[in-house]
Amino acid sequence: MNSVLILEQDEEVGEALREILHRAGYSVTICSDTPLALTLLQVAPSPLVVILPHEGSQEEWRRVLAAVPQLPPHAYLILSADSQQAPRQWNPHTHAFVPVLEVPVDVKLLLATIANGAERLYSIPYLMPVI
Repeated sequence: MNSVLILEQDEEVGEALREILHRAGYSVTICSDTPLALTLLQVAPSPLVVILPHEGSQEEWRRVLAAVPQLPPHAYLILSADSQQAPRQWNPHTHAFVPVLEVPVDVKLLLATIANGAERLYSIPYLMPVI
């Protein structure tokens, strides 16, 4: 898996994340519209790592995380300026809690967390590619 979807309202933050992830070899899509992001997740041809912002008054992450059980398997990651207030959400697809990374983000930790989410998705037998 080398695709990441970033749900981000702040264009500068989204572009900075895109640049970091693109340099690390990921295909990146930025979406600022939650209904569109949910549609993209529903029709994605393969699992994605989804980066969600946990910001003060904007709670778009809540709509996405509420839909996780009904969506195809994806890995999720929350970026938060206040990780103590970020939700503890179980992802049934990775069999783990959605990780929360503190903003400003440590790039090495971000890349390791994305790789771990992808690895967890593909370690589940029904997601392994058929050869």
